[in-house]
Amino acid sequence: AGWTALPDISLLEEDEIWTDRVVAQRTYQEASGTARMDLTIDLNTPLGPAAALSMNPLAVNADPQARVVEVAGEKGLLRFNPDTGEAELRVLLGRDVLVTARARGVNSTGVLVDLARGVDFALLRRAGR
Repeated sequence: AGWTALPDISLLEEDEIWTDRVVAQRTYQEASGTARMDLTIDLNTPLGPAAALSMNPLAVNADPQARVVEVAGEKGLLRFNPDTGEAELRVLLGRDVLVTARARGVNSTGVLVDLARGVDFALLRRAGR
């Protein structure tokens, strides 16, 4: 509650024209206007291996602002900087579906995790390669 969905954005890029990659993004604005969240779904992403590496326990332990969380039965990497109010949650489904939620101007990660819980991960997993 207190958030408004802005119009959908399809991030059609040249590589999407020549491949089966699809990227879509939705932005949400807090009613007070101070905070924003973006949800990006990247199907058939080439970024899968890099995302998998960032979720490696050694990488997570080296970043004091990162932790692994479970969201709707999937593992995700959550980063939060309380000084700037910026947060990011990345969930990699298989090797080629990356769901990223980013927030600016928030004082906790709760709204970001709630946003990600609304994603149908099973459907996205089936939509990947």
